[in-house]
Amino acid sequence: MSASGRSTERRVVQSLDPSLSDRANEALTDELRRVCGADVVDVPVGEPSFERERHARRPALLVAIVDNRLWFSFLGAIAIVVGVVAAFVTSSWWWVGIAVAINVIGIGAVVGMIFSLSDEAEHLSPEVVALLEDEGVSDPDEVFRQLLAEFGSER
Repeated sequence: MSASGRSTERRVVQSLDPSLSDRANEALTDELRRVCGADVVDVPVGEPSFERERHARRPALLVAIVDNRLWFSFLGAIAIVVGVVAAFVTSSWWWVGIAVAINVIGIGAVVGMIFSLSDEAEHLSPEVVALLEDEGVSDPDEVFRQLLAEFGSER
């Protein structure tokens, strides 16, 4: 029983993702233990468990798109310039409308990224991020946040 009166269970702080290599699971476990400050933690009984969930093997194209999303926002800005030039050249202002629509979508994506990044308290080391991306994890920080929440460091 915890101090709040809820029943708790002990969980070993570790990543056991079957889709990751032993090296990646060890690196992720080390990062989790560093942030949690313990090898074993008490969590409320019935708390969802993500440590065995599969996070890797996303298509390489999806991982590349997520990893380079900032460049896609730059492409939106370039589309505006190209649309304006095409409008002047062809005397058809539809090109500007199309370019603005593309830019609005790009701005929405960038704003969404900013909001999603603003709530991230902890980040993986760049080496672990690279290792997980190489193994097909499209968003290593999101996986890390889920695992941290499971082990009680974000309560």
